[in-house]
Amino acid sequence: MVERDVRLQSSDRTLRLGGTEFIWGEDGGCLVRARILALGRQPSVVTFSLPGAAGEVRAEGTHWVVPEGRGTAKAQVTVPGTTTLFRVKKAELEPSRDERLAGEYRLTLETSLLVRPDAVLRAVKALCLPRTLNDGAVSATVWTAAPVIDDETLARAEPVTLEPLQQADVPSGRMSFRVKARPDSYLLFDLPQGFGPSRECTLASPWREVFHAAPFRPELDFLQPGNVLALGGERRLDIHSSGLSAIRWRAARVLDSYLGLLAAHPAPFTASGIPFEIMADTAEGTVPLKRTEPGVPQFTSLDVTPLLRDGHGLAYVELTGMDGDKEVATAGRFLLVTDMGIIVKEGASGGRDVFVCSLSGGGPVAGARVRIVGANGQPVAEAVTDADGRASLPSVSGLKRERTPVAVPAWKKSGRGEDMAWLPLGDESRTVDLSRFPTQGQTSQADGINAYVFSQRGLFRPGETLRFGMLLRRGDWKSLPSDMPFFAELVDPSEHTVLRRMLTVGADGMAELSWTAPEGAVAGRYRLAHPGRRHGRGARFGRGPRGGIPARHHGAFAVASAVFGQRLA
Repeated sequence: MVERDVRLQSSDRTLRLGGTEFIWGEDGGCLVRARILALGRQPSVVTFSLPGAAGEVRAEGTHWVVPEGRGTAKAQVTVPGTTTLFRVKKAELEPSRDERLAGEYRLTLETSLLVRPDAVLRAVKALCLPRTLNDGAVSATVWTAAPVIDDETLARAEPVTLEPLQQADVPSGRMSFRVKARPDSYLLFDLPQGFGPSRECTLASPWREVFHAAPFRPELDFLQPGNVLALGGERRLDIHSSGLSAIRWRAARVLDSYLGLLAAHPAPFTASGIPFEIMADTAEGTVPLKRTEPGVPQFTSLDVTPLLRDGHGLAYVELTGMDGDKEVATAGRFLLVTDMGIIVKEGASGGRDVFVCSLSGGGPVAGARVRIVGANGQPVAEAVTDADGRASLPSVSGLKRERTPVAVPAWKKSGRGEDMAWLPLGDESRTVDLSRFPTQGQTSQADGINAYVFSQRGLFRPGETLRFGMLLRRGDWKSLPSDMPFFAELVDPSEHTVLRRMLTVGADGMAELSWTAPEGAVAGRYRLAHPGRRHGRGARFGRGPRGGIPARHHGAFAVASAVFGQRLA
């Protein structure tokens, strides 16, 4: 009845729609759709109506009433026309840098339909507006606030060159152009009426917008990425700046006895407000520069040799850009000057394996002294790397208060002094993000039990025999006692247990189980769940996050599935 009585009406006869299609949901809701065969030139309103069904019903006392104007259920949607389908959705002009780090401007356009950047270049008009309203004016004109820009102003404007920053012959809905313009100027961009990706879809009216090319600001930053400067290099920090006459620098080198206190901070590499006055000795200086205008790059370097009093250094380097007597830019970064890289891996038992390698040579570093230091800076565990650059440290998970593990430093003496690497344990920015890797599976402990269950095949018929194989091992892959009992359960699609059997494993950890399905077995997925039993105490083990695992008992859980299909006559 509903599908028969539905009506679709359009306010524009040039809009042609196909047949109505109904998609019903399980909750009784319905999606009604109709294919657009041809768009009209102007936007049109499509009205969906269902005669005989009220659009709203209200309770008044003991009876129901239909409000005035709501006697028929209706819904409306606006369908764009060919003259409004294509438009400029967003436009921005922002300062940026080119490949030489010089200042430049970039125009970004977002359109509702894909269009080729080279077609935009051919159609767009880009002008740099005159500085003043007329030749006799003194003050600059804010053209973004002007109500109108007349022909006389456009006659005094200068053309501006645009350069695409992407492949020009590939249609795109977002495109960027390099704009060659003077700082603090005003730019007008104009796309004419009728421009578009096709003859049918064009701009209904000219698109015109004025932007201010904001002046470039003084800049100051480090060129090297990261927080490590290799000792094998030139030991200089490369610095990029612009619009400065000098750079004042201050380096606070953290004393070795305060490395634990620094690591106790939740984010030592990125946080502000760390009291270096009480944990570091400082060095200061000034690097003079030949001043340039903002946007014109300056390049210089800072020698970090004064930080290497013991052959190594962990310091916070702070830069202040000066334009005459004014501070106009700042930059800061933690810097670890070392030739050693370290990787720390924590095992399931809480112990840590530390791998030390040479940044300049790439090989392992043998004989390096590796420690875990507490919050008070004192070591709580220590080891020396072997020929493979590996050191194994015991678990320190139970230590608290001043002995809470906070960092792993490594030292190595050489002819040039003593080198040091340092890694805070609580800094999440130094933790490998496992979401970047296709990792999966379950975690286990060395004295836990892992069970691997597999079936003969994945599809069976009622009346056939299901055969499963099982491999059970400790987490450290040692054999299990031959008299340790285990229970296996086979459940049907409705989660009812159809088989529960106790079994033991041999020296190889293997076991098998079979079950003959009756002729009337329910079709669907069957699961063999393998709970464990240890030291005579029963304990079930599930997949939940740490849930269902009794304290001090680490068991196995594995699942194999089989699917039953209906027997064909």
